[in-house]
Amino acid sequence: FSEQLQPLKGLTITTLQLPNATKNEFYSAQLGGWGGNKPYTWTIYNRTLHEGLVLNPDGVINGTPIVKGIRIVDIKVEDASVSPYHGGSQSFIRYFTFYVND
Repeated sequence: FSEQLQPLKGLTITTLQLPNATKNEFYSAQLGGWGGNKPYTWTIYNRTLHEGLVLNPDGVINGTPIVKGIRIVDIKVEDASVSPYHGGSQSFIRYFTFYVND
């Protein structure tokens, strides 16, 4: 029981910038997180990635983008903790400017 009352380490996304992608070429990038209790679950919180790309629950963005351009995407990470205050997990959201070049 006392373990449940221990303070949780704050959760954050350690990836600050995503590598650029190239249109019609396979892309893969691993997002990093710190703190909280693993395992983490990663989701798109707001907006979307370029067509052809997906964010997997393990924090890997991959696929083959079929359009070029700039997108701003909000990515959310949640940990496996259960807060004694609100009963849910910790989460953190960071926005990324993501580029797909020709």
